[in-house]
Amino acid sequence: MKKIKLIPIIIFLTCSNLINAQNEFALKEIDSVSKTMFQSVIDKDFDLLLEMTYSKIYDIIPKDMMLQAIKSIFEGNDENTKNTWKTIRYDSDSPMFYQILPAEIIKHAKTYKEDLMIESSQKN
Repeated sequence: MKKIKLIPIIIFLTCSNLINAQNEFALKEIDSVSKTMFQSVIDKDFDLLLEMTYSKIYDIIPKDMMLQAIKSIFEGNDENTKNTWKTIRYDSDSPMFYQILPAEIIKHAKTYKEDLMIESSQKN
């Protein structure tokens, strides 16, 4: 009788271990892919970035258009920036945010974020 009760427990533990191993593998795979994608942006290897992008996106936006857009975002062509671009996430609660950015940029970021939120709520 004890053996009969023990079999479901063993099966459960075995399945749990297999699921955990699969989850760990998936997390490592996601971590590896994301690091490669971030490194391709740092190295300005946009072709690699596009190769790693989900292929169905190109049904919506042609690959060459996407490449041009990514290059213009990360390489820039503005003489004022001297082709040096930095990214920062808009965080209205961060005091540091207000210390390092000019007020005009903060106003534009706030307006842009609000417009995105309004557009998103209208879609839903």
